[in-house]
Amino acid sequence: MATDNVNPPGLHLPWAGKSVRPEQVEGELTRLWHLAADNMRTSLNVHVRTSVLNFVICALSVESAQRAIMHMPELSNTHIGRVILLILDTSTTAPSTASTWVTLRSSPIASDMMRHHFEQITVITTGAATYSAAHIIQPLLKPDLPVYLWWVDDLPGDSVLFNHLVSMSSRVIVDSSCFLAPEKSCITLSSLVDASPACAFSDLNWGRITPWRELVAQFFDTMEYRPYLAGIYD
Repeated sequence: MATDNVNPPGLHLPWAGKSVRPEQVEGELTRLWHLAADNMRTSLNVHVRTSVLNFVICALSVESAQRAIMHMPELSNTHIGRVILLILDTSTTAPSTASTWVTLRSSPIASDMMRHHFEQITVITTGAATYSAAHIIQPLLKPDLPVYLWWVDDLPGDSVLFNHLVSMSSRVIVDSSCFLAPEKSCITLSSLVDASPACAFSDLNWGRITPWRELVAQFFDTMEYRPYLAGIYD
């Protein structure tokens, strides 16, 4: 059985905010929003509070999670939502624990006098609790909003964990440049796409190579090269 909010030994996450029990998350976020509202009333800042989605960032290490969270201020300017940073420790020797932290992060909209906040909930699961990660974060999601899952690292060897998270998501984002075995991972991903018709999939690396794809497509703008298209296959 998992132990709630027993921080893994030696783990210190000052950037994750305040350590709380899972059932205290909503109350602590409400308190932080009240503090932000007090700042607005004293004209220190103008705050915008809204959410259009639940954004679950899933990483297999604290280091990967820290790199991913660095992109959030820029992303939240256009996609404001509740961010759940889920860190999975799949080590079989680790005790079964689930720890949570909460904070508000802010970024300027037009100037430093006009800022908006987004909620960040950090969840670390260890040992057997990792395989219940989807159930652990389910109560933390804002209802009636889509769930976007960003899987930061290579696909896990155990697909059961990944499949559980996919089943609760509206869109899944991966980066195939992180795949250690690209062919195997792409086949796994392709099978998952077929098995999850209600979920959309995106690959950051596919977007990254868009200029190259456009350049290759332009080779066939000339009619004399058009017949060679029939010889291209994947």
